[in-house]
Amino acid sequence: MQTFSEMSDLQINDLEIGIDGCSAPNFAVSLRNAALALARMCDPRQLAKPRAEACQSITAAMTAHPNMVGGPGRFDTRLMEVARGRIVAKGGAEGYQGLGLMPDALAPGSPGLGIAIKISDGDLKGRARPAIAIETLTQLNALTSTEIADLKDFSPISPVQNWRKLIVGQARVCFKLNFCS
Repeated sequence: MQTFSEMSDLQINDLEIGIDGCSAPNFAVSLRNAALALARMCDPRQLAKPRAEACQSITAAMTAHPNMVGGPGRFDTRLMEVARGRIVAKGGAEGYQGLGLMPDALAPGSPGLGIAIKISDGDLKGRARPAIAIETLTQLNALTSTEIADLKDFSPISPVQNWRKLIVGQARVCFKLNFCS
């Protein structure tokens, strides 16, 4: 709890623990604090040496063995394969997606960045989480056009069919990130 408290910039007394769908204990935190913890994990230069080394081991293991994070054909795995060490990804229950960009992923000298996404309806069909993650990374210029094409199976655009299998619409992302200076 001490480690997570420090990584997420929360007091231990403010941490809440819940049990996820895999029966594992998890910390219930805001998206901001989850993103901060991801950013610190990806860019641990400001952390104490033992913690920084642990974070580097974790991100190195995730990017070297993405199948162990998500599994074959899963979005997390494919994104890490395509990004070749620049991005770590871990989805969770009820429409949660964590993304971490390693230092220099956006441009030479750029710091690590954490992104936490939550789909409020739980994303039971698993379409929204990858689409929003890809669009977010695209707007950040964190993916090349080739990498975006390599992720086409998780495309943010897909037809919507009714019960008669007729195409009646299109699911697509429709947001723009706000960049503050």
